[in-house]
Amino acid sequence: MNDNELTAMKKRVQRLVYIAAGGKIKEEELGGYGTDLRTLGLDSLGYLNLLEGLERTFAIAIDLDQEEDHSFLHTIDNIVRYVVAQRGE
Repeated sequence: MNDNELTAMKKRVQRLVYIAAGGKIKEEELGGYGTDLRTLGLDSLGYLNLLEGLERTFAIAIDLDQEEDHSFLHTIDNIVRYVVAQRGE
């Protein structure tokens, strides 16, 4: 995956987080891909919405019971790394 594709994926994930938050997080707050989403106010319902959006958008299955470490959901950078690994890119 080249840098342009990676940047495009980060922007897609950023938009998914914004939608999942249901207006509780402003888009400009998501500018830093390393910002912890929990500190921005993404709540449990927001995370469920985000998981659904990630699965639909990137055609992956995320089973939290199979994941020992859920820190991949804490930042946009971590989410992108996880999605890339799941897709085998």
